[in-house]
Amino acid sequence: MLKKRLFGPAAVALVVVATLAACGNGSGAGSTPSQGGIPVRIGIMGGESSRLPATSFEAIRGAEMARGDLSGLGLDVTFIPVDDRGTPEGAAQAAQRLINNDEVDFILGPGLSGQVLQVRDLVQTVGRPWCLSLAAGDDLAKKTDAGNWAFQTAATAAQAIEVFADGVVEPDDTVGLLAFTDTYGQIFTRSMEKTWADRGLGDIAVTSFDQGAADLSVQARTLRDAGVDTVIIGVHGGDDFVPILRAFDQADFHPKAIYTTGAIVGSFAKVATPEQRSAIKFAVPAVLTGPEVEAFTAEYVSTYGEDPTYGLAAQMSYSCVDAYLRAVKEAGTATDYTAVRDAMEKTASLDIFGTKVTAPFSAEDHRLWDFESSPWGLYGFDPSSGAIIEAQKLEYK
Repeated sequence: MLKKRLFGPAAVALVVVATLAACGNGSGAGSTPSQGGIPVRIGIMGGESSRLPATSFEAIRGAEMARGDLSGLGLDVTFIPVDDRGTPEGAAQAAQRLINNDEVDFILGPGLSGQVLQVRDLVQTVGRPWCLSLAAGDDLAKKTDAGNWAFQTAATAAQAIEVFADGVVEPDDTVGLLAFTDTYGQIFTRSMEKTWADRGLGDIAVTSFDQGAADLSVQARTLRDAGVDTVIIGVHGGDDFVPILRAFDQADFHPKAIYTTGAIVGSFAKVATPEQRSAIKFAVPAVLTGPEVEAFTAEYVSTYGEDPTYGLAAQMSYSCVDAYLRAVKEAGTATDYTAVRDAMEKTASLDIFGTKVTAPFSAEDHRLWDFESSPWGLYGFDPSSGAIIEAQKLEYK
C-alpha cells in the first residue's frame, strides 16, 4: 500500500527515469566503433520514420554517451542503428536484419509494446540479451520456452496503475480512463480494470482513441457525461496530450485531477500552454531532481550542442547500454550470451542518478523497478517554464 508525503516544488531541467551512472566525457561519434578491446556489436531499433523520430536519435545519443563514459572498460563497441518505422512489422524486419545480417550481440529496443510482442519469439529463440528501455507492457520481460533474454528498464503500465490506485486516487473519486486503441492502450486498460476490480474501487468509465487522432470530442463528452472527476491517461506519446486537453476544454469538461505516466515527458511541456502544463501530474519510479540530472544535461549539451529533444529516451538508452557493457566486462566476452545475461541478473545494485536500486534483476524477474526499493513520486510541470516539479513522494507502508 502506498502512502503520500507532500513536498514543495523543486524544478529540474530534464527528466531522468533510469540512468545508471553520472556522466564523464561522452562520445558523439555517430555509430563508429570505439578503439581496441573486447568487440561488442549493439543493434539499436528506433522509429526514425515514425511519428516520434526523436526516440530514435535520442536512443543513439544515449548509447554513445554510455560508451564514452565506460571507455575504460576495454571494450570495442560498435552501434548498428536500424529504423523500425514505429510499427510491429517494421520491428520484425529490423530484428531479423540485426540478428541474421549484422550479427549483433545485444539489441536495444524496440520502443513500443506491440513491437516487442512481434519480435519477442525471434529474439528469445536465438538467445540475445536485449533491453526494453521505453516499452511498458506488463509481461514483456518474461520467460518463454526459450528462456528470458529481455531486461526492462521502463516501469510497466501495471506498476503505474497500482501507484494511482494505492497512493493517488481518493476512494470517492469517479475515475475515467482515456487510452490508445493500440497494444499498449489495451494492456493499460486491462491492467486498470483488473486493479480497480481487485481493490473494489468501483467501475471505470473507459474510452479510447487512435494515436494521432485530431478530434477527441466524443471521448471528452463520454467522460464528462459519465460524471468523471479524475482522469487517468494511458498513452505513450507526449504529442497526444495537448489534443486531449484541448478536447476537454472544448467539451466544457474540467476534471479536478488528471494523471498519467512518464510517457508525457518529451515534447509536451514545450508545446503546452501554462494552463495545460498545470493540469497533469505523472508518476515515475525514480528521483527526478539533483546534481546527477544536471550533470547529464550539461554533458549532453556539451557533446551535441543542443538540449535533448526527448531526454527520457536518451537517458533510458544510456541506462541499458551501461548495464549491458558492465556485464560484458564481467563475462569477459560479448558472444557468450548466457554468461552476459547471467552477469546482468547478478548485478548487486545500480545507482540511477541518485536512486539506488538493490538487486535490480534476478533470474526470475528482469524488470528493474519495484515498489519496495523504488522512490515512486508524483510530478508535474511548472506552468511558466515547463520545468519538472515534484508534487508528492509516494511510499509503500
